[in-house]
Amino acid sequence: MTADIIAFFQSLPEPLLYVFLFFSNFLENIFPPWPADVVNVMSGFLSARGVLSYTGAFVSITLGNTAGAVLMFFAGEKILNFLKHLHVRSGNSFWKKMFAFVSGDGLEKTAEKFKKSEFVFVLLSRFFAGIRFFVSIVAGLARMSFLNFFVAFSIGASLWTFLLLTGGYFLGDRWEDFLEWLKIYNIAFFSLLVLMILLWMLYQITKRKT
Repeated sequence: MTADIIAFFQSLPEPLLYVFLFFSNFLENIFPPWPADVVNVMSGFLSARGVLSYTGAFVSITLGNTAGAVLMFFAGEKILNFLKHLHVRSGNSFWKKMFAFVSGDGLEKTAEKFKKSEFVFVLLSRFFAGIRFFVSIVAGLARMSFLNFFVAFSIGASLWTFLLLTGGYFLGDRWEDFLEWLKIYNIAFFSLLVLMILLWMLYQITKRKT
């Protein structure tokens, strides 16, 4: 199977490979189920085999990730404006209640909590598959400075890309082992995240009873 993949990529013009890597990572930010990490690890392996340039792959992947994140950041701003519009214009009590968090304390409190550690949160989000998709939108909703968002996400995307490409590069024919490690890593993170949410819910319930 690996030989077939190499043969397929070798049959393509090298510039087309970089275009594919760019749009693969751009798409993951919009459609999270897309397996961009798999493609990126494989790209590291292929760069070691001389099918494509490590530097070219790194630049294409990082730019694709950043472009997709920027799109979702501005989508978050549009969503915020849309919700405010519905809240203000809608005469329907259902919509009034549903989007009540847009004004008052609801969204503002969420934004303030996010802003306290927004740079670190955005930077680290690239390392956790479960929250990547939401972070850019949340940053836009919270009206994070675009410059800060761009710098933080670019750093995070560069580091994550380096890890994936380098892992695939040095593992060689065992590059798929890296995917198994990623799977274990993501499962551990999700388990910890679910545990933290459950503990927070338990704390809130206990707090209300006291």
